[in-house]
Amino acid sequence: MQSVADMLAMVMSLQDRAAALVEGVLEGGPCYLVEMVCRGSIGSQVVDVFIESDAVLDAYTLARLSREIGYTLDVAGVMPGPYTLTVSTPGADRPLRLPRQYRKMVGRNLRVHYRLPSGKYTEVTGLLEKAGDESITLTAGSVSPSIMYSDILWAKAQLPW
Repeated sequence: MQSVADMLAMVMSLQDRAAALVEGVLEGGPCYLVEMVCRGSIGSQVVDVFIESDAVLDAYTLARLSREIGYTLDVAGVMPGPYTLTVSTPGADRPLRLPRQYRKMVGRNLRVHYRLPSGKYTEVTGLLEKAGDESITLTAGSVSPSIMYSDILWAKAQLPW
């Protein structure tokens, strides 16, 4: 019987191989991989692929990419047994992960949980003014904190309603 550590290593290896294939499908286009999660047990796995684009990402493009990704995973034989593939955008409820996502959010309100220089964590909600290569700048009332990506625990878009 496999140990939990062995099973986790197998899933991570599987996820890494599958993610590399997905990135190959997306390479050269406007879309990019934000996150990929493989969950479940062999024979009933679910592969969630979250992609984003610098341009508007419509249902037609998502459907086409889903077919291409599914075909690529099947031909490569990466998944051991049957699996369910879902390809979607991250949505407002998932945290931002990449600087590229933050750049798309400039001009929108974000809620950011981050580490202070003291090591303690705090949270701020404000308008994303700038998203550079290393940090973001928010305007929250009379303050405009600059926050390094490496200090952000999570950040989510705040919906207007």
